[in-house]
Amino acid sequence: MKRFIIASILLLSIAFSGYAQLVTGGTISADYRNDGYYLEFAPKIGYRYSIFESGAAPFISYQERTNYVVFGLQVYTQATIIKGAFVHAEFQAANTFIVSEQNRQWVLGLPVGVGYQHEITDGVWLKGSVLYDVFYKDGFSPQKNPIFRLGITYSL
Repeated sequence: MKRFIIASILLLSIAFSGYAQLVTGGTISADYRNDGYYLEFAPKIGYRYSIFESGAAPFISYQERTNYVVFGLQVYTQATIIKGAFVHAEFQAANTFIVSEQNRQWVLGLPVGVGYQHEITDGVWLKGSVLYDVFYKDGFSPQKNPIFRLGITYSL
C-alpha cells in the first residue's frame, strides 16, 4: 500500500508539472484485400510525457470475410524518435469470430511498427502508422499484416 501511495504522488506531481499532457482522439483503420474489406474505429485516451505516450483504446471493427463485428481493447505506448517520427507498440485483446471453429474467441495481438505525426494546429495532431502484428495467426487474427492506421489526437 505504501508503494502505491508513493507511486500515485509521483505520477500526480508529474501530471501537474506542466510537462505531461492528457491526449484524446482516435484512429480509423481501413483495409481491402482479396478476401474483402476491414474497417476499424478506436477512440483513445492517453498520457504524453516528454517523448513518450501511453494509453488505451477500446475498438470495434467489421470484417467482410466473416461478416462479423470484432471488439476489444488496445493498450499502447509510443516514443518519438525524431521530429514527427515515432515507434509504436501495443497489446490488444480482440473478441472475434473464428470461421474454422464456428465460434467467437478472444485473440491476442502485439502490433508493432513506425509512424509519423504532424501538428495541424496547436495541440491537434494527424498521425499515421504502419504496424505488423507479431502474434498474427492466419484464420484467427482479426486483421492482416501490415496494418495501416490514420488518426487525430488532441492534447488537453
